Amino acid sequence: MKYIFWDIDGTLLVTGLAGADALRQAVKMQFGVENFQFSHPLAGATDSQIIRQICIDIKGRCHTFDAANLLINYHRLLPQFLAERQGHLMPNVAKTLAYFDGLEGFKTCLLTGNTTTGAYLKLKRYGIDKYFDGHYAVCGELSEKRSELAKIALRRLQVMHQDEEITGKDMFFIP
Repeated sequence: MKYIFWDIDGTLLVTGLAGADALRQAVKMQFGVENFQFSHPLAGATDSQIIRQICIDIKGRCHTFDAANLLINYHRLLPQFLAERQGHLMPNVAKTLAYFDGLEGFKTCLLTGNTTTGAYLKLKRYGIDKYFDGHYAVCGELSEKRSELAKIALRRLQVMHQDEEITGKDMFFIP
């Protein structure tokens, strides 16, 4: 089996900044900060890293409760912002996913800095959630460091398929 790991934002789809705006609204609700400005680039960062940095920027430290509450609010707001924005699938994504869905010996998987909930909210909004099995998803809550996600994906496959010898050669990444 070959495993194709897809990133979401900028690879499968574009949300029209729905995630950033949902986060700003969650910050406003939780901390009372109007039009919050992120101190670090969002592109390439994991959601857990972004959430932690927001808490540090506002409170000087990050308590688990604050981070969890912010993430819960973000997940609650994201569908509304996804519906309001003019996002879209990237060209040929639906055709490519449909092709691999019917191809024996290949499995489409997620490897993204989004949390699992955030990832599937985005995929569902654009009608491509059916192509991804959550058992194979490696998402941003598993590590704040995006560079560790591929290692986690390999280890997860090895644990899930102990009867097979799975190596990095069995994995393909679409960043």
